[in-house]
Amino acid sequence: MHQKPFRKVRHQAYVGRERAINQLTEQFRAPPGMTTIVGVGNWSAQDRGGIMRGTPPGPWIRFLRRLRRVCRVVVVDEHRTSKLCCACHATLHAHQYVRVRNGVEKLVDVWDTKRCTNRGCKVHVVNRDVNGAANMLMLTKIF
Repeated sequence: MHQKPFRKVRHQAYVGRERAINQLTEQFRAPPGMTTIVGVGNWSAQDRGGIMRGTPPGPWIRFLRRLRRVCRVVVVDEHRTSKLCCACHATLHAHQYVRVRNGVEKLVDVWDTKRCTNRGCKVHVVNRDVNGAANMLMLTKIF
């Protein structure tokens, strides 16, 4: 009888993936009498680079299905979460700095930080990822 060793390797990889997903989801399990609520993005953004094209990767879908067994999952629309200030909800603008090269000064945008132009806002400069996460948390709390 001809043996197919790749089947055993494939099965071991599958079991390892399932074990990793189980261990990760168990970290979200709430103590008795409490509920964990997890807000996740809906992958609605159009990927101009063509890498994801608005579709989450396979392991992410499997993880979300398993996560729904142990806690409440709220799907949040990610649209404009990193473009609006998390404190005052005004539109954020690119943070700029002056770069001097060969004696010539030039304003250059910093892409990982944004600046709030609302003078009454307590946030002046904020990281885009932190700001987007804060906005997604606020949207999750609404549900």
